[in-house]
Amino acid sequence: MPIKILILGKQPPPYMGTAVWFESLQKADWGEEWEVDFFNVNIHRTLTTLGKTRLNSITKNLALYRKLKRQLKTKHYQLILIPISQETIGFIKDSFFIRIAAKRADKILLMLHGSNFLNWQNSSASWVRNYTARTLKKSDGIIVLGQKLKRLFTVHYSQNNIHVVPNGADFNFPKKTTLENKTTTILYLSNLQPAKGIIDLINALPLLSVEKSDYEVNVVGQWIDDKTKEYCLEQKRKNKLQIHFLGPLYGDEKLQQFANADIFVFPPRAPEGHPLVLVEAMAAGLPIISTDQGAITESVIDGENGFIVESNNSRQLADKIKYFISNPRKRNLMGRESRKLYEKFFTEEIMIGNLKKVFSKVLAG
Repeated sequence: MPIKILILGKQPPPYMGTAVWFESLQKADWGEEWEVDFFNVNIHRTLTTLGKTRLNSITKNLALYRKLKRQLKTKHYQLILIPISQETIGFIKDSFFIRIAAKRADKILLMLHGSNFLNWQNSSASWVRNYTARTLKKSDGIIVLGQKLKRLFTVHYSQNNIHVVPNGADFNFPKKTTLENKTTTILYLSNLQPAKGIIDLINALPLLSVEKSDYEVNVVGQWIDDKTKEYCLEQKRKNKLQIHFLGPLYGDEKLQQFANADIFVFPPRAPEGHPLVLVEAMAAGLPIISTDQGAITESVIDGENGFIVESNNSRQLADKIKYFISNPRKRNLMGRESRKLYEKFFTEEIMIGNLKKVFSKVLAG
């Protein structure tokens, strides 16, 4: 008999790391030993409504709780995997899924996709911390996205019950469509907000001290607030920057941007988990410039497949971009190293294999 697993997650849209992760699990080959079902907990269609509490949202969540109860009455699962939020309203919402599942399944396993959990807890009221602790006790362990993130839960779990499964995925990149010339193509792909480093990239470009014809920047992502948008567009106009805001792209259109790029830049200021966009860049064989947030340094190895710069430091970012523009041979070597690391650690098969190992370990008690 196959082992029955239920995985909760957010089905896109909107497209963000956790939603893409959930979608990729549904497409993966789990083999005959595992019978995996999926339960969509997403109540949002756009990024603009995330984190906002409305009467409509409460009604939708209540319907989801009833739906999960019905499903668990008709089918027994040996293990249920539930991603958790790292902010108060989101965690309370997730806690009801945990409490419902704990009454029905043999084992409950949680998962955190970010790295801001401790910051949230330390800034929360005592009742939030106590409620969080009581809720986590109903589970048999937690998955984080990198070794550096295990520290987030050492107060709540033993080391044996904190598991590491980095993001992984497979991609079919199209052929490069840009002409081979001296122009270096820089790619930034994320939601366009200060926390993801878009302003730091904009501020770095005037500091490059290279010919504007030597590079171009393609920015893929959705504006999150008008203030950031107005600032970035004004800097583009004022400094005559070689930058193109392409909006959000998906599927083959997005993969084409990776195929055409020479350098990938993602310099977040705020805590991250293990951004899936870095897995995409590594799979595309790109050298990467990023920051030391979350588990990023477990995939971007400074000096090997890219560079790590300080968060909110446009000068450092400009220096590394200029280095790559001026040293095409070095960036190609680092890009090949990115691909090697991807094939060794971050494919879909490796991620699913790691999840199976964790599931087996938890079920074995």
